[in-house]
Amino acid sequence: MDADWASLSKYDPPVSQGDVDMSKESSRKQAALIGAVTRAAVKKKGGGKNALFEKFVGLYYANVSPMDLAGCSAGDLGCAVLSVWRLGQQRKASEVKLRIYNPNAQKDGWESSHTIIEIVNDDMPFLVDSVTAELNQHGLTVHHIVHPVFEVLRTEAGKLSRIDGLEDGGDKTHRESFMHVEIDQQTDPSFIKDLQARLGAVLEDVRFAVQDWLPLRNQMNTILDEIGENPPPLPAEEIAEGAAFLQWLL
Repeated sequence: MDADWASLSKYDPPVSQGDVDMSKESSRKQAALIGAVTRAAVKKKGGGKNALFEKFVGLYYANVSPMDLAGCSAGDLGCAVLSVWRLGQQRKASEVKLRIYNPNAQKDGWESSHTIIEIVNDDMPFLVDSVTAELNQHGLTVHHIVHPVFEVLRTEAGKLSRIDGLEDGGDKTHRESFMHVEIDQQTDPSFIKDLQARLGAVLEDVRFAVQDWLPLRNQMNTILDEIGENPPPLPAEEIAEGAAFLQWLL
């Protein structure tokens, strides 16, 4: 890690557990911490001031509880958010960007006792549940998750050109999920490679399920309307049971 990071701010040492009370004072300290993380991330990124990147960092940690940041330094948090930022810089439509790695001080600027999973994907239901379920199947403990969702705008080539909070996006923006997951540290390259492949398959399954999900719901609602308006020539009790089953599926 860069030696001069230690002087970035008073938040570079681990965050005190006494600072996690969600009061106005705690909110002020959280804002100060995000400021320190932003400075650390910008310093590590280099290349001078970048308004888009600074906005990304602020939004990325805006809804993370201070308790979840306890024990982390601004330098480490800055490196973590920079890594996700770099992963999401270029992305084609419907593409899943997925990376699993063990942070190295010389290569990544920080270290962790956990293995890091980063995912940039279209926002959709079931992402966190599906990822954590797959990890649990491998007996892996999830220690920490950061999962902001942004309104983004990309160029035709997939380059990130704009990012907003969910309330600020325009008609041309698209919701994307940026996920940082920390699990038990894994050192076997073959296991990491297999885990990456399995998570990629799970995320593909989620996409297929979500694409089918709303059309299936709409079709069931159509059938229910037809049953109500033009019931089939069956006993009323049997029709009611069929309709109740469809309502249960919905």
